[in-house]
Amino acid sequence: MYAVDNSYIIVPNAPLGALADDRTWCGNQSEDWHWNTANTNWAFYQKSIMAPFMGNQVGVYRCPADTIPSDNGLRVRSVSMQGQMGNLYIKSTTQTYNPNYKAYVKLSEVVYPLSPVDAIVFVDENMCGLNDGYLQVSLASDNGWPDVPGAYHDFKGSTNFADGHAEIHKWLTSALKIPVRYGFGWPQGNYPTFSGGHNKADLVWWKGTHFSAGAMTPRPRRFQRSALPVYAGSQIRLKCGLWFSQTCCLQAAKLLLFQVNI
Repeated sequence: MYAVDNSYIIVPNAPLGALADDRTWCGNQSEDWHWNTANTNWAFYQKSIMAPFMGNQVGVYRCPADTIPSDNGLRVRSVSMQGQMGNLYIKSTTQTYNPNYKAYVKLSEVVYPLSPVDAIVFVDENMCGLNDGYLQVSLASDNGWPDVPGAYHDFKGSTNFADGHAEIHKWLTSALKIPVRYGFGWPQGNYPTFSGGHNKADLVWWKGTHFSAGAMTPRPRRFQRSALPVYAGSQIRLKCGLWFSQTCCLQAAKLLLFQVNI
């Protein structure tokens, strides 16, 4: 799809104000708890470079479990693109944040020791940190989370990987098990307090999905690609016994802009 049509370049990421709206996957605007236009304006998504591939399905950008509205209504988007991906225009910025980790521009760069099945592309983001479409994680920091992956499903979040599969991941530490409540987080800056540390389970898991070549050993596969087929309207059952519709919990899977051969 997008990548196949564009020399296998990963769709460009969207840090706040860095690029014109039509050069990123979701525009360069910021959502918040209050009255920002980007909270409810579909126009940014209808003119983004993803628009021709989405068929006006703007609803795929928001997880239906994100139900607490901003002052001007339910937000269009609850999904972000993790910062190490989509660095066609912003590679130097990402490398400044994480100098020892690889900033990916093309799909062909997602190679051993990081395989496509382990490389996170899109992920739910918690509203305590959601603003632009660029999920920044400080991989060298003991705290590690200036932007916070979402936990909309009973402290679990949906993640989409470069091979096209998606999964629900259960967060284990207080750094990410953050209830969503109105007004909490950006732009007020009242982020949750938590202890950091490089051995924190969630940060260790996260770093194991987008590290630079040779930095560490990839995490083991938990299931094969076929375990979560990406077909619209399907129902999937996880080992935890939770039934969920792909429309709800695999929103990010629809945002992966290249063809996956099953």
